[in-house]
Amino acid sequence: MKILLISYYWPPASSVGVRRWLRFVQELDKSRYDITVVCPADASYPSTDSSLARDIEGVTLLPVPIWEWRDLYDKLTRSHKDTDKEGSIDRIFYREKSQKSLLQRLSLWLRANVVIPDARASWIRPCIQAIIAYLEEHDADVIISTGPPHSCHLIAEHIKRAHADIPWIADFRDPWSGGANFGVLPLTSWGKRRHMRLERSVLRHADCILTVSWTWQQQLADLGAKRTALITNGFDPADFTDEPSNTASDKFIISHVGTLFSDRSATVFWETLREILTERPTLRETLRVRLIGRISEEIHSIIESYGLTDIVELVGTISPRSAISEMQSADLLLLVVNKSIDYQGRIPAKIYEYIAAAKPILVIGPDDADIHRVAPYAVSLDESISIKERITRLSQLIDAPHAITTNELLHQSPYSIAKITSQLEELLQSVVSLSQD
Repeated sequence: MKILLISYYWPPASSVGVRRWLRFVQELDKSRYDITVVCPADASYPSTDSSLARDIEGVTLLPVPIWEWRDLYDKLTRSHKDTDKEGSIDRIFYREKSQKSLLQRLSLWLRANVVIPDARASWIRPCIQAIIAYLEEHDADVIISTGPPHSCHLIAEHIKRAHADIPWIADFRDPWSGGANFGVLPLTSWGKRRHMRLERSVLRHADCILTVSWTWQQQLADLGAKRTALITNGFDPADFTDEPSNTASDKFIISHVGTLFSDRSATVFWETLREILTERPTLRETLRVRLIGRISEEIHSIIESYGLTDIVELVGTISPRSAISEMQSADLLLLVVNKSIDYQGRIPAKIYEYIAAAKPILVIGPDDADIHRVAPYAVSLDESISIKERITRLSQLIDAPHAITTNELLHQSPYSIAKITSQLEELLQSVVSLSQD
């Protein structure tokens, strides 16, 4: 089967956006699948890892030059591309209006109402031209677009109109009009209608809409998708074969692995922790919170304001393998869900690695989210829960963390990369077969 995958995120990109399809492509049997990936040439990725490209074999790349709006923004504001910087275009979505400069507010307005559907809109036309030229000399049994950025879906839709016989799967890793970023854009009524018209057109013309959570699957169906499918993210059991390096410790370790920016401030966690330590001051000697990854200045300020700097260890960015070792060595793993309109369907990809690490999980977020279908044993803390109940829940996790049954056969987990790739293969066969009837 010949697959044409359209993905903005591809190695050397190292953000979470690249992992889902990189793992699928790595896992698919290359003797049965001939995969061509349409990706940007010299994209302005916020984070990169050149070693990821070495893990890809038997895949043809079709790199298409891209001009990034992000580069213009960075030059105008003199902000650095690194996502540690709160002034970056990737982070200003979540800043209060009073904290945004005039240029930042203007940039967001243009991003919302002119540069549609997203900041990669400039890539649409050259991609369409490159793919049309490619299909004049090559065959494709199925086209897959993955977004965000949702520009990838518009590229695929145009190709679908020109090649109606090629089935198209549109993979929504995040929603479009129901997504977190969309909810904070300064949209005009015209801009909102334009976004939603484009979204509905994609949903109507794709042969199948694929997504990662139950709530989002239903929402996409409600918006007009003629066929939907669900394949969650997952983990690679091969990443969890090594024993953790520092299992022996006299401290109770709560670890968060990943970035923490202002939209994931976890204030409810810090407040609850402060109250517990006020009631039980001796815990300061035995309790530690390790934050592994990039942390915003706002998080630093919150930790300091709650008087917790003596128990919080800021580890910084480490290698993926070291991050997994940190998960396996922790007594409790902390996961913070964005405060956004799409929280019910948002299942952070990190939860699957937490599951593989076989540790108790504390989720900062509501009880009614899809994340609890993936990890039903996870305990939640949320503003809607009384401070007394929050103290009780967290204290119980610290005093008597519930045991998590370690699955020695991680490859048999429904979230192992082999299992979810098998689901993808079934979907591919189904979509292609239906197109041939």
